[in-house]
Amino acid sequence: MNVPLPRRVHCVGVGGGGMSALAGMLSRAGHAVSGSDRTASVGLQELAADGVRVLRGHAAENLGGAELVVRSAAVPDDNPELVEALRRGLPVLKYSEAVGRIMAGRLGVAVAGTHGKTTTTALIAHLLSSAGADPGWLVGGKPLGLPTSAAWGGDERALVVEACEYDDSFLNLDYRVGAILGVAPDHLDWFGDEAGVRAAFARFAAGVPAGGTLVVGERVPDEVVAAATAGTSVWRAGDCLRWADVREDAAGYSVQVDGGAWGSGAFRLAMAGRHNLENLRVALCACVAAGVSLSDVLPHVVSFAGVGRRLQVMGPVGTGPGARA
Repeated sequence: MNVPLPRRVHCVGVGGGGMSALAGMLSRAGHAVSGSDRTASVGLQELAADGVRVLRGHAAENLGGAELVVRSAAVPDDNPELVEALRRGLPVLKYSEAVGRIMAGRLGVAVAGTHGKTTTTALIAHLLSSAGADPGWLVGGKPLGLPTSAAWGGDERALVVEACEYDDSFLNLDYRVGAILGVAPDHLDWFGDEAGVRAAFARFAAGVPAGGTLVVGERVPDEVVAAATAGTSVWRAGDCLRWADVREDAAGYSVQVDGGAWGSGAFRLAMAGRHNLENLRVALCACVAAGVSLSDVLPHVVSFAGVGRRLQVMGPVGTGPGARA
């Protein structure tokens, strides 16, 4: 594994979804990783099992022999570990900057949008992995059908990353395939208003290099799509893949697909919600942009198990720990 980061890494705010996934990935790649957070959680216990040195609370001595500090966007500048890192002259990267370095040189697939990023990132990783493409992935949640929230995959293969817009984080990523599910007012504490949100996504769209591919869903404004760089292929998912004979039942959807030159086929999606059908359309286009045929990924839609805490089936009513005898 060719990971372009120093061996000893300390993560400040390691309990966050993306940060914990990154810490686990680096540890499994052979890095000496430590991390701190204000409170304990089940996720931190899992990191400890992955070989990460987990520390509760923040203190200068937590840095140990770190050669690089990675910080969550939620960590304030006066955090004692950040202050100590600056005193020592250690490099400090935001989470998204560290991920951008890892994506460099790979076929980066960045999945953006104000809603649906986590599920769709996990879905693309599932489809590519099931099709034998050996991708890497970094998901800010717990995919129920993948072994971990993050995996390195093959050095020469796609790396699928959830691209968060808050703090303009997604602009630090390195990607040749950019997917935007939809754009709506969100994180207005950062962007100010809806115009600010759209402007940020326009910059993300422009970040796809010439020769790369921008895939957009039906809820992406024209002004965002228009910001794509000259030489970028722009795929509107609804034009590339047309649904036919959509049938819905209690178990999800059965759909016939017309992919034009990509071929045709069918799938069954075991998830509720028309929005998930639209996100799947973007996911399938992203897989094709990553070099895997539609016919190779369609059979694996049915086995996608979703992501923890998103439409997750927990069991029949009345059977949980608090149920009455």
